[in-house]
Amino acid sequence: MTHMPFSLPIRSNTCCIGQEPLEPNQEIVSVLIGSKDSYERFDYCVDCWEKEGKEKHHSQAYWRFIIPEKPAAPPKTRDEKALILLREVLVQEEKPARDLAWILSLYLERREQLIKRQEKKGTLFFEIVDTQEMFQIARQPLSPTEMIVIQQELKSKLS
Repeated sequence: MTHMPFSLPIRSNTCCIGQEPLEPNQEIVSVLIGSKDSYERFDYCVDCWEKEGKEKHHSQAYWRFIIPEKPAAPPKTRDEKALILLREVLVQEEKPARDLAWILSLYLERREQLIKRQEKKGTLFFEIVDTQEMFQIARQPLSPTEMIVIQQELKSKLS
């Protein structure tokens, strides 16, 4: 197998004619033109391809494709994972979810990701530091056995 002594250009973020941004889920057309020691790439939105690019590059090879979505970056820290998990369980009504939300709130408050703003009759009001989102959560009385179960669940979900 022969190795090429040059690299292929990556896709542009804009159309080479109209300079419009090329976005995820958008269909585009790309043309690769090679010379002796390099390649030049031209990326077109479909409209510009139909108006100008098709005629200009009629003898070159081209391909049409849809720009894929970038995958969401996985959370990097335990605290980020805990905040995501907290948002998921806050919308659930079942007792295990309320228990988990209570423990996550306490954990995140200690990690300075949440600020307790107020407490009224067993309900605590927290603010998420980064986004200033507010939410409320009722205190949850937990037995030692329930605590062990929640700790094991959190250990597996946050590692």
